[in-house]
Amino acid sequence: MSSVSAARRPTADYKFAYQLPGWCSPGFDDAGWMAIRVASHPLKRLVASMGVPVRRKEAFTPTVLTTPKGETVLDFGQNLAGVVRFKVRGPAETTVRLRHGEALDRNGNFTMANLFIFPPRQTPFF
Repeated sequence: MSSVSAARRPTADYKFAYQLPGWCSPGFDDAGWMAIRVASHPLKRLVASMGVPVRRKEAFTPTVLTTPKGETVLDFGQNLAGVVRFKVRGPAETTVRLRHGEALDRNGNFTMANLFIFPPRQTPFF
């Protein structure tokens, strides 16, 4: 199985070694997966979202930077809200860490210090 942890955090982790080829395609044999568990929460507490539907409005192509520390930064040139989509290649044991931020430090390295997150919890791995 793939391993992703991101829920409402500025970081997500994805471990390629856990990727099952075809897991998101029709006809995939998921017989080895655990069954769902129905929660016993009262249904009268469920409410629909009051927000407007989320729709794709724009797509941005980032500038790819390498920091003095050797980190790869996808610079979108502006602050934005949305979903990041990118492709990577590498061995199965490779971990890609996606962290969302707004600035580089004075040395040109990625930082989240200006976001006042203690400790920084936003670190997805892919």
